[in-house]
Amino acid sequence: MKTQLILVTLLISFSVSSQNNKFSLKIKTEVEEMINAIKNQNYKVILQYTYPTLVEMIGNEKEALDKITEGMKSLKSRGFEIEKIEIGEPGEIFIAGNEFHCLVPEKIFLNSKDGHFLKNGNLLAVSKDKGQSWYYIDCNIGKKRLLIILPEYNSSLIIPKSDNITKIQD
Repeated sequence: MKTQLILVTLLISFSVSSQNNKFSLKIKTEVEEMINAIKNQNYKVILQYTYPTLVEMIGNEKEALDKITEGMKSLKSRGFEIEKIEIGEPGEIFIAGNEFHCLVPEKIFLNSKDGHFLKNGNLLAVSKDKGQSWYYIDCNIGKKRLLIILPEYNSSLIIPKSDNITKIQD
């Protein structure tokens, strides 16, 4: 009996672990696609992965695309250029109503005439179809807005506070 219990526990652990790994690969691939889209200024790809409710809150797809484009232009007008974006391993999958949620840590490296800077943050990956497809929300929007966008948000998923932009030693 004890051996059977251990075996069942191991099988469940393996099943959850391999499921998270399957999602991790898909999530990382999609986030890398968004990073490449930023480099190539192909913001339609970013829009394709933006959580639909967020797009609706902005207005429509054209207005959301305009907002993304304006944000990138604003960054440049303030003298910043994205040097690179690194992503970490997607975190644990949390069930929130009918959705899966998980955090994807990110490091955004910026250049300016004043030196090199780093912004640590997180993307929230959201699946409405049990991991088949994913949408993303930048956690910098704040918890209050996040709860409006995701009313069934699972409070067990703790989003770390985003860091301010910090200067990196050259």
